[in-house]
Amino acid sequence: MRFFIILTLILLTTNTFAEDNKLFIKNCGTCHSAVKGDTAMRAGPNLWGVIGRKAGTQKSYTMYSAAIKNSGIVWDEKHLDKWLTNAGMYVQGTNMFYMQSDETVRKSIINYLRTLK
Repeated sequence: MRFFIILTLILLTTNTFAEDNKLFIKNCGTCHSAVKGDTAMRAGPNLWGVIGRKAGTQKSYTMYSAAIKNSGIVWDEKHLDKWLTNAGMYVQGTNMFYMQSDETVRKSIINYLRTLK
């Protein structure tokens, strides 16, 4: 019985991760990589390890706006939720203009980003 409970928890976690990953790719993957060590230039910085990182400091990305570099933000769930809700309004002068009104989608993206460490 214990085996089946553990297996069920693993499958639920894996399914949630897969769904979060899918939403990340759909909403963020065009402009952002999420692969450790990836230094290929994209429209936005690599998001591997973004939680806990000061905004505008990823070394391999050079196109940060002054607004984001000077924002003082350290990315956590609260800041990411506000950012994903309306990046242009949250940090005026940023180069990113993403808006996600669906709280469930934002939460899934943030859950996925939390795994990238």
